[in-house]
Amino acid sequence: MKYDRRYKARKLGLIQCDSRRETIIGVTRTLLKTSMDYLPSELGQAICGLLEKEDLQSLRLVAKYFNELSIPFLFDEVQLVLHPKSFDRLSAIARHPVISKCIKTLYYEPDMLERFERFERWEGRIHDPNRLNSIPHRPQLGASDEDFEAYELALEDWQRTPNHTYTAEELETGWIQYQQLLQGQQDLMKSRCGKRELEEAMAHLSNLQSLCVTMGNTIEPASEYLRNCFSSGLKSPCDDIGNGHAAGVPQVRSLYHSAYINHLKLKTLVCGGVNWRIFKSPKQDLVELARVMSESKNLCLKLSTGYDEHQDRIGSELTQCRRYLKNGRIRDMVTQATQLQSLEIHFDWSDPVFAVELKNVVGVFTWIMLTRVSLGYMETTEEDLVAFFRRYALSLRSLHLDNFHLTSGQWSTALPRIRSYLNHTDDVLLEGHLSCSNPSLEYYLGMAAFSDPTDPEDKPLIERRKALEDWFQNGGDCPLDDAWLDE
Repeated sequence: MKYDRRYKARKLGLIQCDSRRETIIGVTRTLLKTSMDYLPSELGQAICGLLEKEDLQSLRLVAKYFNELSIPFLFDEVQLVLHPKSFDRLSAIARHPVISKCIKTLYYEPDMLERFERFERWEGRIHDPNRLNSIPHRPQLGASDEDFEAYELALEDWQRTPNHTYTAEELETGWIQYQQLLQGQQDLMKSRCGKRELEEAMAHLSNLQSLCVTMGNTIEPASEYLRNCFSSGLKSPCDDIGNGHAAGVPQVRSLYHSAYINHLKLKTLVCGGVNWRIFKSPKQDLVELARVMSESKNLCLKLSTGYDEHQDRIGSELTQCRRYLKNGRIRDMVTQATQLQSLEIHFDWSDPVFAVELKNVVGVFTWIMLTRVSLGYMETTEEDLVAFFRRYALSLRSLHLDNFHLTSGQWSTALPRIRSYLNHTDDVLLEGHLSCSNPSLEYYLGMAAFSDPTDPEDKPLIERRKALEDWFQNGGDCPLDDAWLDE
């Protein structure tokens, strides 16, 4: 009987027999399943989540199993720029049956090329990227006269070097490519910023959770993808100035409209460098935007207040901006996102007036899950500022105030009152000018992003910011000091 069973097993291919041994196929398969190819999917996903994208690209070539595991980590974000081929790429990704379901973030850089009618003007704005990296470094305060003389000579030598080293043939080709790239952008703008392509793409991106729009290096420096798309024209787009419309406004409208008609409810909305006139959009557009962000947990708005006619001074529209935003357009939109956990709203300038009052941004609404607040270039009263933070005494963990003005009250009393409510903050940053109606009681803390710890002039400003952070976290006496007063 035992012989018959073994004979049948051989006939069915379950046992292989040679002159030396018999191998049970089931055992062989069990041993094979101990290889990396047969890791539990949960463990494989955990491994993929720890790897950089370059490593994931190599891992997905190992086996079909790892290819399938890597796809959600490799293709969770799609980049888009204002270039026809970039919109074609977005459409192709959206049509892919697997990758389209993995996309969670759309990262959009709608910067436009600067317009030049003549070759000479264009060529005068061409710079070799490596040239900017070779600018001589200014000696630190207290350096010797010899060091400063050497710096001046090196700077003169650098200024005499040409802006670029392109040949006449390369410039001629670059000029032709630039004109074609500019025409491609203008065609997209005429088609309402690729509205049809965006609508069709978002119809397939069913798991999209985040929209990030950034212009002019406002949120992050220009991406390598943006530079590569326009490299043939020898000049990358940066910002959206002098193109006959408020910077970024038509591009953002098309993006959020496309999300709205596809019934997307986004968790994160980031909008950097876009002109404040986005809030002057028709009422229906703002209704659509409010609907899209109604379930958002993270909101970041970094708004431009315009440039002058020479495009070299920001804040040229501050007066109009302030007058218009008194109507509470920002407040009405932001308070539609009732589940916010992170709120970040900054303007970019405050001279001659501040862009907005805090009450016209947040009103008296309370976000019960709010843990992070970052606000900049606004004004308020001491009472309104203290009342705002009182509402988040139990939830707030991170606080950032940048260039704030008190129209009544003063910081030496406002900060201790705020500190009395915020007992759970892990991260605090106060920077820029903390000004008030009394010019003799204004404090200057410097800007964290531009501070050099090795610079003797920056070191005391860094120490001021650190002292305030330690005080917010550990208590004690408020560290505001007369030495901090802005002269």
